[in-house]
Amino acid sequence: MENKTNTERCSSEGLKLLGDYWSLRIIDALHEDELRFCQLEKILTDINTATLTKRLRQLELSGIIKREHETIDKQSVTYLLSEAGLGLLPILKEIKRFTETHPSIKLA
Repeated sequence: MENKTNTERCSSEGLKLLGDYWSLRIIDALHEDELRFCQLEKILTDINTATLTKRLRQLELSGIIKREHETIDKQSVTYLLSEAGLGLLPILKEIKRFTETHPSIKLA
């Protein structure tokens, strides 16, 4: 098996993360404030519970989001963007800008 260069590895890792529809939607939902699981479900109306749980775990393991227990009720958990997650917001903004300026481009 061939060794990948750092550039190839970084590119493929970045594409794995950013190429996931639900991950991008979750990151976008968290761009303004921390949210509880049930709040994310309400915002992402078409996601099922299992998929949301899986994506949140993946994003947490990747260091994109943080999972924090609320101080008042230790049972309540909120999700928020980490510093790395906040660094993705300009990329999301550019993706949105691209789709708005090229509305005729659609997936086949």
